[in-house]
Parts: sequence; structure tokens; C-alpha cells
Amino acid sequence: MGPRRLHRCSALTTEDGVVLDWLLKLFVVGTIITVILFDAAAVAVNSIALSGTADEAAAQVSGEIARGSLMSTDAQAVKALAVEIARSSGARVSRAKITFNGILRIRLRRRATTLVLGRIGPLEHLAVATATTRTGTT
Repeated sequence: MGPRRLHRCSALTTEDGVVLDWLLKLFVVGTIITVILFDAAAVAVNSIALSGTADEAAAQVSGEIARGSLMSTDAQAVKALAVEIARSSGARVSRAKITFNGILRIRLRRRATTLVLGRIGPLEHLAVATATTRTGTT
């Protein structure tokens, strides 16, 4: 037997290529799952937070009416106060009115900050949360 030579290979072997291919696929699938989970969490958090904002806006408007600093018959002032409160949280008031029997109804809308969902035309509506609340004004 002759002297042993160390085999030095600068190229990847077939086994190395299979492992790298598998790791790349795992990374891509993991990234896709992460983006889906992030977008789902963003939509859920947006919806829950918007509901709280709507309740807060209704409570503040109702409180101003109860204190007498806002007239329940002044629909523009009621909506203006609701818009001011909603704007501080990035929401938009789609409706704020007081019914004839003194019930204040406020509806807010806000788009969630998503990575992909809000950019896909047919799915855009899923990124927009709507919250409606109502409370008495007397």
C-alpha cells in the first residue's frame, strides 16, 4: 500500500447539496408561516384595540353630554369630538350619532399594519377592523 493522501474537496458533495436544499426549503416555509402568523396577530390586535377605542370614545362623548359641555342635539359637535378621540389612535369615525331615545352610537374603522395581507387586493378587506359601540347619554 502506498502513502495515504488526504482528499481535499473544494466543491460540495451531493450529500451537502441535499442538506442545503432541505435547509433552504425549511427556511422558506418557516418565513411564510411567520409572515402569516404576524399578519393574523396584527389583525387580531387591531380589532381588539379598536373595540377599546370605540368604548373609550363613547364614554368620553357621553360624559361630555352628561356634564353639559356638549349638547346631544348638536350632531356635528358629537361627531367632531368622536373624530378627535379616534384620530389619536389612528382610527376613522364612519358614524357617530345619537338616536331619538338618547342612545349614542359610534362606529370606528382602522386598517391593521400587516406585511402582506393589506397588499393583496382580494384580501385587503380582512386587514380593516370595524368596531361599533353604543351607550346612553342620560
